[in-house]
Order: sequence, then structure tokens, then C-alpha cells
Amino acid sequence: SNPPFYTTDIVGDSTKRTTARQTESLPFELLLYSVKKLLDPNGVFSCIIPFEEEEHFLGLAKQINLIPFKITRVKGRKDRPIKRSLLAMSYHQKHYCEEELIIEHERHQYTEDYKRLTKAFYLKM
Repeated sequence: SNPPFYTTDIVGDSTKRTTARQTESLPFELLLYSVKKLLDPNGVFSCIIPFEEEEHFLGLAKQINLIPFKITRVKGRKDRPIKRSLLAMSYHQKHYCEEELIIEHERHQYTEDYKRLTKAFYLKM
């Protein structure tokens, strides 16, 4: 899932794109309630969220017994702060893994890890 995750309002911008990106249209609590309702007992729920929301989101997930087994923290570049968290969770304890993904060495010079991860989605990767 790539849920809406911006918590700040953009005043005066009522475009569909902005609405779709705001948590107001799908709060984390509602998303996780839906996961609880729909996820197969042996299924996996994966999502991307802002790094700043990781602790809060994992706390909400814990309330519905979702256990993280893989967390990948994403940086635009090595010298930049972590920007996103990729989370994989299930109802069962699995081998736990934490990773870091760096997208670029320099502008438009992508890391091999990023290319490997996204090559199926881009024609020129």
C-alpha cells in the first residue's frame, strides 16, 4: 500500500492529487482497521510511510497484532536524512530484518540497490 501520508494541509489546494496524498482522506487508523478486516491470517501487509511516522504507525499496527518483519529506511542520498520507511508486517513472528536503501549517488545517478528494486517499473533504469 502507498497510503496517503501527508499530515499537513496545503491551504487553498483542493486538487485530487493533494486530497489523495493527505491522511485526512485515509487516516492510518482506518487503513489498519481495513487491513485487520481484510488481511488473510497468513498474509503480509506492506506499505510506505514517512520516516517521521514510523514509530506511531508501528504502535497502531501493534494494536491489531501486526508484527513488523522487515523495515527498509530510505534516503535520497547517503548524506541526507531518512525520508521514508518501507514496512512489511504479518500476524506471525518471522525473521526480522532492518535495511537502509539509498536512492542516488548524485542527481540521476542511481545506486545498484535502487536499480535492482525498481527495474521492473522503469524502462530506462
